[in-house]
Amino acid sequence: MKKKSCHRCWLMLSVLVIVTLRSVSAQLTFTFQQQAAGHQRPQRESEYAHHLIRIPGDIVFGGLFPMHEHLVLSDHAATDGASASGGAAGSIGMEFPCGAIKEEKGIQRLEAMLYALDLINDDPHILPNITIGAVILDTCSSDTHALDQSMEFVRSYMNKVRF
Repeated sequence: MKKKSCHRCWLMLSVLVIVTLRSVSAQLTFTFQQQAAGHQRPQRESEYAHHLIRIPGDIVFGGLFPMHEHLVLSDHAATDGASASGGAAGSIGMEFPCGAIKEEKGIQRLEAMLYALDLINDDPHILPNITIGAVILDTCSSDTHALDQSMEFVRSYMNKVRF
């Protein structure tokens, strides 16, 4: 029975990694296509403190999940709230990366990853004396925000700075 549960855990983790990689790949492709077409994205401050889950471990996986909806307001609506949010104006409008919480596509996928990590870390036979951790970032359902998040994640580990 234990062995069957272990196989399910690895299968679930593998599927989760593949789905995440495919999602990020599609988002990056879209971002590069937008940049090639001449679209400029607005600059904004990093929001890692608000959209980050860190689980320490010997091996750390990065996870990008669309836990919130993406918001882009028109120029007219955005100018009213620009000073309150600290955003910057873009060519298409004001971009606020995060909106309402996405329970089904975002939170459930996040919970699946956390569950898989718990199963692996709780079983001493799978990876003895090794724990798997994670840094989970919210993409806010935005390809540009996902790119920013993933680049910052890679940069931080290259510079040995931990979130």
